[in-house]
Amino acid sequence: SFTYGNNNQHTIYVAVDHKDTSNVHLDQIKELFKQLNDVGTKFAVHNAYFELTVMQRTLGFWLHDIDDTLLMASYVNENEKNGLKKLTKEYFDYDQATYEETTGGRKMSELTLDEVCAYGADDTIMTAGLANVFHILMHLEGVWQTYRDVEIGAAYLTAQAFNDGLPIDMVKLAELTKRDAALKAEQRKIFDQYLISLGWEGTVYTEASEANY
Repeated sequence: SFTYGNNNQHTIYVAVDHKDTSNVHLDQIKELFKQLNDVGTKFAVHNAYFELTVMQRTLGFWLHDIDDTLLMASYVNENEKNGLKKLTKEYFDYDQATYEETTGGRKMSELTLDEVCAYGADDTIMTAGLANVFHILMHLEGVWQTYRDVEIGAAYLTAQAFNDGLPIDMVKLAELTKRDAALKAEQRKIFDQYLISLGWEGTVYTEASEANY
């Protein structure tokens, strides 16, 4: 589905492979995404690793410009679970229907458009809303550009690696693991000495007595 408009007020669910439905062919979906890419459309998705992987496998190309509300959520609150339904409840006090509730144990191809439309449209409506909220909060907190610089390119690389595989030099990996362990031990000594110099509780030996036992 697609949610769009100046206030995300429009949503279209595109039916593909549903029972008793005038479905859209995959080639038509491919052409639609190509045109959206060509005009510089920016997309908000939830879980770019999954969405980019599936799109590249299915259609053979990427969305050119994305934001990922799953990643954005971790910048807004790193202690919060960032599943779409959890975030929807947290920020909009809205309970989305589950896959199980919608399908009743059937496959999606066994459902008609009427049975699946609301469920299918719901995800993009909520993702669009979360993207707006997170965009504002991240700008206020000064982390927006960091998120764009650190996360977005990596999301594409991760999806590409999932589809194409990633050659790993096990000898080099072992060398890096050994190097990192040594560096961690060295830095831990510095950190421990700093805590000891502050008299941090638990770092300095204190003889037990009736007063402190």
